[in-house]
Amino acid sequence: AQEVAELKAPPETKYLAIGTVDSFGKLVNSPGATHKLIKGGNVLFFLKSDQFELNKYLNRLVGIQGVLSDAPAGWEGNRIVTVTSIELIGVPAPEPAMEEGK
Repeated sequence: AQEVAELKAPPETKYLAIGTVDSFGKLVNSPGATHKLIKGGNVLFFLKSDQFELNKYLNRLVGIQGVLSDAPAGWEGNRIVTVTSIELIGVPAPEPAMEEGK
């Protein structure tokens, strides 16, 4: 049983999520997060961290690990990640432009 505990996680579980960091902006009624993680135009998670300066990762593609918690009332449907690890993967590819006439 001890041998099983030492197995490495498969690569796809290296991160809790992968996406692009975006700022929350100045909100009066903030959910307690400062940033959001976006993929394909959808918010994956709200982000906060005392350990990392998330502004350094703005508009960058990152992989994150962290502790999940529920968002406060009024922000249901999204969860907050307190980031414990963040790794720069690169700059996200631009969204494909819509073709005219379609």
